[in-house]
Amino acid sequence: MYPIITHGSKDSLDHDVYVIFDHIPSFKEAKSYCQSLTGMNPNILVIQDGVVSWSFKGTEDECNNSLFYTYHLHEQDQEIPVTRIVERDLDLKLVRTVRGLLSYFSRTDKRIEVKKALRSPSWAEKYSILKDLQLSRNIDYVKCNHEELFKFFAFQIGQTLSLIKDGEELFTKRSVADKYPELEDFLYRKFDSDESILQEIYIDFISLIEKEISETTTHRYLSNFSGQEFTFKEVSKF
Repeated sequence: MYPIITHGSKDSLDHDVYVIFDHIPSFKEAKSYCQSLTGMNPNILVIQDGVVSWSFKGTEDECNNSLFYTYHLHEQDQEIPVTRIVERDLDLKLVRTVRGLLSYFSRTDKRIEVKKALRSPSWAEKYSILKDLQLSRNIDYVKCNHEELFKFFAFQIGQTLSLIKDGEELFTKRSVADKYPELEDFLYRKFDSDESILQEIYIDFISLIEKEISETTTHRYLSNFSGQEFTFKEVSKF
C-alpha cells in the first residue's frame, strides 16, 4: 500500500490525492492503480531528495508546490514528503493552460479547427483559435456540464494570471476567489453565474498570453504535447 496524501482545496467537492510511489510506474500500471482508487481523484508522484521528481498527471513543479502549500489544509496520515518549493516553469504552465482550454472545445462546432490546432506544434495556430472562443451556456461542450466547464476555466485562468503577472502561486479555489472575487461564482459552480463576466476575464487572459508566449520559448513544449488532449481532472486537480 502506497502512502496517500490529500491535497488541494479544503472545500473541494472532490477528494484529490497524491499517491507516493517508490518507483516510476509504466503508464498501464499508473492508470490501473488510479482507477482502483474509487471515490478519489488520484495522481501518482515519485519524490527524491524532498522534491517531486516525476508525476503521472500535471507537471512536477506544480505538483511539488501544491503539495507543499496545501498539505496542512487536510487531516493526514502521512508526514509531508516534500521539504521545499521549487522554481516554476512559467512557459510550461502557459502552454498546458492553453491546451487545457482548447481541449474543451474539441467536441463543439469548432471541433475541426480545434483538433487541428491541438495537433499542430505552432503557437500561432493555437492562438488564432483561442482568441475567438466564446464561453456560453448555449454551447454543448459534451465533455462536461457548463458549471464544471466554467469552474475549470475560472480556476485555470485565475491560477495562471496570478503566477505570470504577480509570481504568486494559488492552489485552492478559495485563494483564487480571494484574489479574483469576480471568479467566485464560477469557482463554486453557481448555476446563476453570469458567463459574460468570465468571457471578459478570458479576453484579458488571452491578451496577457499574447504578450508572454512565443513560438521560440514554447516550441519544445508544443511539440511534446502535439495531439494530446487533457481532461478536466488531468488539468485542474485542485
